Amino acid sequence: PLVYDKALLEGAIEMAEHNQPVIYTPFTLAGAMAPITVAGALVQQNAEALAGLAFHQC
Repeated sequence: PLVYDKALLEGAIEMAEHNQPVIYTPFTLAGAMAPITVAGALVQQNAEALAGLAFHQC
Protein backbone atom coordinates (compact mmCIF):
# COMPACT_ATOMS: atom_id res chain seq x y z
CA PRO A 1 0.00 0.00 0.00
CA LEU A 2 1.02 3.56 -0.74
CA VAL A 3 3.75 2.35 -3.08
CA TYR A 4 3.67 2.57 -6.86
CA ASP A 5 5.79 0.22 -8.93
CA LYS A 6 8.32 1.48 -11.44
CA ALA A 7 6.40 0.29 -14.51
CA LEU A 8 3.27 2.20 -13.49
CA LEU A 9 5.19 5.43 -12.91
CA GLU A 10 7.10 5.11 -16.18
CA GLY A 11 3.81 4.52 -17.99
CA ALA A 12 2.27 7.57 -16.34
CA ILE A 13 5.23 9.71 -17.41
CA GLU A 14 4.93 8.44 -20.98
CA MET A 15 1.19 9.16 -21.04
CA ALA A 16 1.74 12.66 -19.62
CA GLU A 17 4.34 13.43 -22.29
CA HIS A 18 1.71 12.62 -24.93
CA ASN A 19 -1.13 14.48 -23.15
CA GLN A 20 -3.10 11.29 -22.60
CA PRO A 21 -5.56 10.90 -19.71
CA VAL A 22 -5.00 8.27 -17.05
CA ILE A 23 -7.16 6.64 -14.40
CA TYR A 24 -5.71 5.67 -11.04
CA THR A 25 -7.72 2.94 -9.33
CA PRO A 26 -6.26 1.92 -5.98
CA PHE A 27 -6.78 -1.72 -5.11
CA THR A 28 -7.09 -2.28 -1.40
CA LEU A 29 -8.53 -5.11 0.65
CA ALA A 30 -9.83 -4.04 4.03
CA GLY A 31 -7.92 -5.90 6.71
CA ALA A 32 -5.24 -7.16 4.33
CA MET A 33 -3.74 -4.15 2.54
CA ALA A 34 -5.78 -1.42 4.24
CA PRO A 35 -7.31 -0.79 7.65
CA ILE A 36 -10.27 -3.02 8.41
CA THR A 37 -12.68 -0.16 9.02
CA VAL A 38 -14.59 1.36 6.12
CA ALA A 39 -13.42 4.84 7.05
CA GLY A 40 -9.78 3.75 7.24
CA ALA A 41 -9.95 1.92 3.92
CA LEU A 42 -11.53 4.94 2.21
CA VAL A 43 -8.86 7.26 3.59
CA GLN A 44 -6.12 5.00 2.24
CA GLN A 45 -7.81 4.64 -1.16
CA ASN A 46 -8.18 8.40 -1.48
CA ALA A 47 -4.56 8.97 -0.45
CA GLU A 48 -3.30 6.49 -3.04
CA ALA A 49 -5.48 7.96 -5.81
CA LEU A 50 -4.51 11.55 -5.00
CA ALA A 51 -0.81 10.65 -4.82
CA GLY A 52 -1.00 9.12 -8.30
CA LEU A 53 -2.86 12.09 -9.72
CA ALA A 54 -0.42 14.55 -8.13
CA PHE A 55 2.52 12.61 -9.59
CA HIS A 56 0.91 12.63 -13.03
CA GLN A 57 0.40 16.40 -12.97
CA CYS A 58 4.01 17.23 -12.03
